[in-house]
Amino acid sequence: MSNMNFIRKIFLIGSTFMLSACGTGLFGPVESTTHPVKPAPAICESDNLSMASQEIYFESNSIALSAEALETIQDVAESIKQTKPTYVKIIGYADRSGNPDYNLRLSTRRSGAVAAALKKQGVPARLFRNESCGEEAASIPTQDGVKILENRRVVIQLQKK
Repeated sequence: MSNMNFIRKIFLIGSTFMLSACGTGLFGPVESTTHPVKPAPAICESDNLSMASQEIYFESNSIALSAEALETIQDVAESIKQTKPTYVKIIGYADRSGNPDYNLRLSTRRSGAVAAALKKQGVPARLFRNESCGEEAASIPTQDGVKILENRRVVIQLQKK
């Protein structure tokens, strides 16, 4: 199986899980077939005010922004300038491949790296609402110690009050 096919399958699994977690699918309610997942802390829950959302992915144990991430950040910065959101929520996450406390700090550093890159693109820092979820609220639930790209991310949400 090629890497691209594997990534597509992982994306579909994650998308299916996310739709199941929300309780709605493309054609109505979805019956959840997943095992119960520990609820995320309140800070990591969506407040349903998002106008738009974008994800940035990271290599394991890294806060470095890839060329693709920098392009995405440039696009998000342009969207922010055009749509003028009330604020920009920047939420950092980590996979479960390390100590939970370390992963929380790593997710904080990831959201900070994205905020710094947005600021460099001319987005005012006063708009930023940085949050860190560590390994909580994973895109794809895994056992402890599992490294998975889709869980090493920062979500950027353009928000209206």
